[in-house]
Amino acid sequence: MNNDIMKFLNIEDKDIIISKILIDGNTKIIYLEKTLKVEYCPACSSRMHSKGKYIRKINHPILQDGYQLKLIVTQRKWRCTNPQCNLYFNDQFNFISKYKQSSNITPYMILNEMKNIHITTADVARKYNISDTSVHYIFLQYLNIKRLPLPEIISVDEVFLDIDYKHRYALVIMDFNTLEIVDILPNRWEETTNAYFLSIPLEERKNVKYLICDMYNPYINC
Repeated sequence: MNNDIMKFLNIEDKDIIISKILIDGNTKIIYLEKTLKVEYCPACSSRMHSKGKYIRKINHPILQDGYQLKLIVTQRKWRCTNPQCNLYFNDQFNFISKYKQSSNITPYMILNEMKNIHITTADVARKYNISDTSVHYIFLQYLNIKRLPLPEIISVDEVFLDIDYKHRYALVIMDFNTLEIVDILPNRWEETTNAYFLSIPLEERKNVKYLICDMYNPYINC
């Protein structure tokens, strides 16, 4: 039963037990911790001593049935019993990173949502129960992805971000035939689009036969 729930939650960490499951309104709460076992110091191989527990509340937006999912993760604190070493650490889990309040799968789900050029960051924030600022940060963090070659027909459109004055709209460049995203620019300012396209070799730019866009001048001029 425990393994089935872990697979459903898309958590691959080993030796995790589910101690409790609660439903509070539209929120499902699952309590997780590692199986208690003897720990040895990775530095000196002495036995570790448990120094209490650290509780973390993690947003894990894996459910798509109108429910919000919260993971209550218990991390044991460990200290080496060797006074010459005295190493200290907490239990580590692969599905969450240090100081984060959302699981590691969250950025990938958000980026997948942002492929839809008609969805706003506010829409994504509401869906995944995080702040607009967090969506903005994730979007910009993963923005520098390797672009695809320029196709024969490109279409450009914007995604409303409203991060600041210069980054209200991100520019999405798409292959009109395949609907693949060729690249995403952090804004649609003319200085940005000019610098971007001039950085692409002329021979590749000559492959573009048609541009589909609205009448916004920086799009036309690029």
